[in-house]
Amino acid sequence: LIKDRPIRALYGVGEKTAKQLASRGYEVVSDLYKLNPSGLDFLGKSGREIYLHAQGYCNREVTPNEEQKSVGREYTFQSDLTTREEIEEIIHFISRQVSNILKNKEIKGKTVTIKIKYSNMKSITRSRTISYTDSARTIYDTGIKLLGFVELNHPVRLVGVTVSNMEGEQGEKQLSFEDFVSDDTEINDKIDDVIFDINKTMGRGSIKTGKEMLFEKNFRNKN
Repeated sequence: LIKDRPIRALYGVGEKTAKQLASRGYEVVSDLYKLNPSGLDFLGKSGREIYLHAQGYCNREVTPNEEQKSVGREYTFQSDLTTREEIEEIIHFISRQVSNILKNKEIKGKTVTIKIKYSNMKSITRSRTISYTDSARTIYDTGIKLLGFVELNHPVRLVGVTVSNMEGEQGEKQLSFEDFVSDDTEINDKIDDVIFDINKTMGRGSIKTGKEMLFEKNFRNKN
């Protein structure tokens, strides 16, 4: 279990930070459980992030440099995921989060990447390039297809979804045949837009899909 592992097992904890923590009596991950979020402020900006990792939670938006090159979310669990259904629920939940960020920033991306980290800490990523999108449904569907190329023969500790290869809403692009076809994807995109607009106007979480509520319930049980 991660709670029994040395502090160095946490993301963001190097040799120097581990020594700082050890000097205060924090040597294994479980030593951090009793702390308040401010308990690691002596480490500076990285303290809060390390605290969240110790609780088995990671929620990071990828914003390298000044130009937005990718948008992603990933979650780490203390209790390993053992079924494909659990992983699919998380991909659905993250896809909507990433979609909301893209819509807020008025940008789209055409490369979807999923990241899986097993309980043995081995990581694997799979990517696919599609048409430019900010749709939660399209991101989710692509993520599920990519999951089909991942061997789930070990318990899973972390799941992440990222959209990259960005283009601004105002940018020009060559329309494909699919842009002129009305199908279920277009309908789902419109539903996503409605949910996004309601949450933006009424407040985040004002309306949720059934899968989102199921994920949040399961997420609480996993942490």
